Amino acid sequence: SEMCIRDRFYLTRAQEIYREEHGDESMSYGDVIFELGKVFEKSNDLQKALELLFKVEKIQRICIGDENTTYANTVYMIGKVYFKLEDFSNAQMYLEQRVNMNEEVNIDEEEYIEALLKLGKTFENEEEFPRAIELYVKAEEVN
Repeated sequence: SEMCIRDRFYLTRAQEIYREEHGDESMSYGDVIFELGKVFEKSNDLQKALELLFKVEKIQRICIGDENTTYANTVYMIGKVYFKLEDFSNAQMYLEQRVNMNEEVNIDEEEYIEALLKLGKTFENEEEFPRAIELYVKAEEVN
């Protein structure tokens, strides 16, 4: 069916992206689902992206815990998708979680800055300007 063809295309694209980023390492089920989530996010199929990212988040929390870069990336992606959906309260929840993760997890500085900026924007949209400014300043300091 058309849906199977589309899903196969996305899976193939996810595997290509993973290999570009990680070389020829074998992909775990969680890795595949995460990369699929990223592909759906980039293609603006945001509900499908969320569905997949929630699966990944659950797998990661159970298998590797929630204090590592891999989990932080997933939390950020969920927040980013909610942000794109303009669901700012859910975006805020996940982006805040990403920003508040311990410093060890903030290895991906670019993602950390993006999370701070997006989180600031959610507060700006709610007209909570002092909090938004605080986050923008923090992003600038990291940068």
